[in-house]
Amino acid sequence: MNLGKPIALGRTAEVYKYDEKNIVKLFYNTWARENVEYEFKISKIVSNLGLQVPEVREIVEIDSRNGIIYEKLEGKSMIQMMKTKPFQIGKYGQQLAELQYSFHQKTVQDLPKQIDKLEHGIGRRAYITEEDKSIIIHKLKELKHKNQLCHNDFHPDNVLITDNGPYIIDWMTVSQGNSIGDFARSCLMLKIGTPPSGFIDRMLTGFFRSRFYKGYTNRYFDLVDVNKDELKGWELPIAAHRLNEDNITEERNQLLKIIRTLLKNL
Repeated sequence: MNLGKPIALGRTAEVYKYDEKNIVKLFYNTWARENVEYEFKISKIVSNLGLQVPEVREIVEIDSRNGIIYEKLEGKSMIQMMKTKPFQIGKYGQQLAELQYSFHQKTVQDLPKQIDKLEHGIGRRAYITEEDKSIIIHKLKELKHKNQLCHNDFHPDNVLITDNGPYIIDWMTVSQGNSIGDFARSCLMLKIGTPPSGFIDRMLTGFFRSRFYKGYTNRYFDLVDVNKDELKGWELPIAAHRLNEDNITEERNQLLKIIRTLLKNL
């Protein structure tokens, strides 16, 4: 099947137009079928929560690659919008915070637990010692654990701006847990994260990154009475989990520095 050129690129998949009403998220062959089935299941659960998310249709196989058919939405990612309107970047940061706050109001019971996902991720690889892993997991278990809806990969490339408003996409990493942990995760990615190939842009570095981050965090603090000590407590397990993720080679040295500093200051 000739799908033409991809309309979006990510670390696990490419997105193509499928027909006039649908797109297909076509996963790389390195992404297991069970992961695709899991994303489909999760997308169905999230779509039933009353959020602005694309409808999910079915799983398909195209040219020996697994894919998921989603509702086609006409719009641009928040990153693309910032490229065309760089001096509104602070407002986009505020909008990101408002969207995150909106889904943090949802409580759920049938999703993976945030603490379990973090503990598993922290223990996956040997970038830090077993002793340090044990310390970090112990600190993780001391934190407050709740049943709020957490995206766990919430950044401006996962928001699609349409004529009908913003839609939140890519819920593969969703969990139930503490919204402050989800906020801490977004803060970390916005400070040091490297966008996927094809999205790297000077608007996301230096002055513009700083303006976006300030708009985002200030607005979230307006909406939520965040306990700064609690937020600080999430930084270490969130950084250790991020360290062990795939396809973040550019961030790894910086993450190690952050983790060592946080461990030293315990």
